Amino acid sequence: RMDFSLNNERKTGVLAPTLGITERSGIDITVPYYLNLAPNYDATLYPRLLAKRGLQIGGEFRHLLEDFRGENRLEYLANDRETDRSRWSVLLQNEYRLNDNTRAGMVYSRVSDNDYFRDLSNQISITSITNLNQEAWLTTQHANWYAELRAQDFQTLQDSTADLIDEPYARLPHARFGMAHTMNNGLEFKLETEATRFAHSSLTEGTRVLAYPTLRMPLTSSFGFLTPQIGWHSSYYALDDSAPDADITRNLPIFSLDSGVVFDRPFQFAGAAFEQTLEPRAYYVYAPYRNQDAIPVFDTAQMDFSYAQMFTENQFIGGDRINDANQLTLA
Repeated sequence: RMDFSLNNERKTGVLAPTLGITERSGIDITVPYYLNLAPNYDATLYPRLLAKRGLQIGGEFRHLLEDFRGENRLEYLANDRETDRSRWSVLLQNEYRLNDNTRAGMVYSRVSDNDYFRDLSNQISITSITNLNQEAWLTTQHANWYAELRAQDFQTLQDSTADLIDEPYARLPHARFGMAHTMNNGLEFKLETEATRFAHSSLTEGTRVLAYPTLRMPLTSSFGFLTPQIGWHSSYYALDDSAPDADITRNLPIFSLDSGVVFDRPFQFAGAAFEQTLEPRAYYVYAPYRNQDAIPVFDTAQMDFSYAQMFTENQFIGGDRINDANQLTLA
């Protein structure tokens, strides 16, 4: 006897099984069982038979309460016959709303061993995972300011058949504060600050403090815009004893000028009305050169090329590198 819901209501029962085969695990059969516990929370049990390894038990619990939401998953394979050990994975994702402006949350992802996904997953996107996130955070967002406190670490999964993967730095902790204010004359003031303690088992550790206040004046009209901006980027590093320089300071001004105009005209095509626009844009940025060889790279990488990246002051993500620039972009 099979029972189906005809009005989109959730029902407790067996979901559609999945069947596959992999070289590492052989025949792979999963039969999920869904539990409709309440309108705002549910669970799914998914026993999985791996012909070469044994029986894996998995479970997922989801909840969506007024101020608390989350998704938690656990998988366990007792006595894997291929490796002669137990294998497990856990993923906890939960968020709590303290009030209209403030939220707290956590993500904890961990597996029993480096080869867990390569051995047991049947999705290529999952087998390529290298870093599992583990963090807890508290944020508050208001009309003119925000603040954030975060602690973050990772489990890095090494591949025994490939080169060692560089483990990312842990941020223990990471604090951010920012504010924005528009004056009566239209002048916009913005401040971004952060302080982070970077920890690592084998690389240089240290604390980084950043501050970047800016002033910008958006000048707009019906046919275009002109936006000059000037800022002062200040950085301070307090590194551990293994670094050649224990204390490093970097300060530099950054000036940019963004401008554009819009030409538009209506026209007809196949009896329909359209509007054609031509939008030239010019973006200039100046940032003087600073020698940054003594500054470690904690969390910085170069941005991928994109349309938005063409109109960005700094071509790096993260605070450890700031490019020197005296350049004009036309688009």
